[in-house]
Amino acid sequence: MYTFNDTIRGTPTFNSGLEVRFGDVSLNQEMNNEDGTFFVANTTGRDVLDFHHETATIKGRDGQYLYGATYKEREIEIQVKLTGFTDLGMRKQYERLNRLLFSRKAKKLVFGDDSGRYYKAIFSKVKKPELEDANDTVIKLHFICHDPFKYTEPKTATTNKVTYNGDFPTEPILRLTTQAGSEIRILHLETQRYIRLKATYIQGPNLLVNCETREITLNGRNELMNFDMVNSRYFKLQKGVNTFQVVGALLNSIEYKEVFA
Repeated sequence: MYTFNDTIRGTPTFNSGLEVRFGDVSLNQEMNNEDGTFFVANTTGRDVLDFHHETATIKGRDGQYLYGATYKEREIEIQVKLTGFTDLGMRKQYERLNRLLFSRKAKKLVFGDDSGRYYKAIFSKVKKPELEDANDTVIKLHFICHDPFKYTEPKTATTNKVTYNGDFPTEPILRLTTQAGSEIRILHLETQRYIRLKATYIQGPNLLVNCETREITLNGRNELMNFDMVNSRYFKLQKGVNTFQVVGALLNSIEYKEVFA
């Protein structure tokens, strides 16, 4: 059985368990207040991911043909001890929690024991207590990460070489300054993939190449009309050293997030 002390909102005077941030808000700080307490006791779903096997049955062949495998979505469950100092306080705790968990799109979900990385999660459901009117209960908050990976905040390199420490490939954002000429070519040396733009360019405009969203802009305007769709391929940073060779522009920075599972 847990013992709780009275608190001032945002400054719990007791250990509120593992800190959980959803979006830009600490659930621990918001939920430990004049109405009651909130203690994160345990989490599940932050370990090994499950695979989905893509198979086909072929007539005359034993078993099945495996033609692909992908990670399933990640499901995270947070076990919380929730209390209200009064009946009214408990109802306010539920109202507050509903407000904090409300979102129609994925938000960053961060845990205090792994604060340098975040999941893209959306709240799904709660395992309700047996006695909903009890002022001292344990609930389980269920989140789904349709993107099963976890990410670091963006990092920036200002040279043409990046040492990438993530476990899985990531799509970078490149910022460049054009030079006078008729072609810009950005080559990722390790994979031999490149992006090629054909147009008349002058010295100075800012070129942005976003490999994640497939956007290319010149001074904020769409530049995809000059994209060589036949030969160009967007690239990803691979674990280890990544080197870029650029013709027709100066590479100013490479922005990327490290990806883990």
